[in-house]
Parts: sequence; C-alpha cells; structure tokens
Amino acid sequence: MARINIIRTSPFKTKDAEHSLSYASKDDIFVLMDDGSYSLAHAPIIKKLLQFKVYVLQEHLEVRNIALIEGINKIDMADFVKLTTSHSPVVTWQW
Repeated sequence: MARINIIRTSPFKTKDAEHSLSYASKDDIFVLMDDGSYSLAHAPIIKKLLQFKVYVLQEHLEVRNIALIEGINKIDMADFVKLTTSHSPVVTWQW
C-alpha cells in the first residue's frame, strides 16, 4: 500500500520536503498542507514532486495565495481524512 507523506513546512525554511523525497517509493502519495503548500513555488522540489501523486489542501493554498500547478490535486479536509484512513503508513515530515 502507498505511503502518505505529509509536508507541513516550507521548503524555503527546512529540508523536510527534500528528506521526504529522498525516502519516497514510486507509489507514495504526497500531501502539502500548512506552509508545505509553498512547495508549489519551489522549482526544484515541485519538479521532483510531480513524479508522484500530489495533493494540496485547497484552504491552505488559498490563504497563502499560491497558484495551483498542473498535475497537483486540490483537496478539502474531508478528502484528507479519507486519504489518511485508507493508506498506511502516514508519515508527517516536520522536524
């Protein structure tokens, strides 16, 4: 089963996204939330993320005024709960 990788911190401030990508398997799923939404504005990170199925919480994207990139899926909190309850393990990358 695919692992869910939750990125909550900005790649401009931490290496969390980078670390998660270095451990990712081809079937992994990434969810960007909180300041992790800024990953969409970080060219090297987004280039790597686009190799995977990636979701971003719509509310977090809108609050930060970040443009959605093609290939990234917007979800709401209900969708996030469904994802996390239907996949295992769920890993939050936040140091």
